[in-house]
Amino acid sequence: MHSLLPLITIMFFAMMSPGPDMILLIKNGICYPRRYALLTVWGIVLGLTFHISVSILGLALIISSNAAVYHFVKVAGAVYLIFIGIQALKEKAEHLNFKEKKGQGISSISAFRDGLFCNLLNVKALLFILSVFTQLIDPDLPLLQKFGFGAVLLLEALVVWSLFVILIQTPVVQRKVQTYRIAFSRFFGVLLVILGLKIFFN
Repeated sequence: MHSLLPLITIMFFAMMSPGPDMILLIKNGICYPRRYALLTVWGIVLGLTFHISVSILGLALIISSNAAVYHFVKVAGAVYLIFIGIQALKEKAEHLNFKEKKGQGISSISAFRDGLFCNLLNVKALLFILSVFTQLIDPDLPLLQKFGFGAVLLLEALVVWSLFVILIQTPVVQRKVQTYRIAFSRFFGVLLVILGLKIFFN
């Protein structure tokens, strides 16, 4: 428990901090029906599953210490963020009605895929998980117990981000943003493009 509580706390604040995952969730939560936003959550959690698994197995050290692999993942992640941002900038106003069940500017597959690759190609997320596990988890613990810690973090991510999406989609919030839905899509699209360019040229 002395390791689990700090892990949960640090993970919570990391999830709530501004970043690609949070920007994408806010955009999809505001602009699309709940099922699409929740599919984005599942995609992000699957990407996080990879980061946690490779950190536990020690493969994250190989990725972070190999300049070529690290650079490839970073560039791929930056390009994908720019791609998502451009898609948001091209979005049509009639597609941004979160109550509609069909005719959206996003599909179930693309909602899940965007969440997956947004997280999976984020090398900072990988390094964050690696650093947290290195600092807070005893390296001598059995592998099964380490994966138990990882499972708790994944459950936390799934619950917290799902509740966050549900909060965004409450009638009170939606009434306030419905008039400016296209502006929100453009704004978050610009943020994603800027973030992608920053990662690409950094």
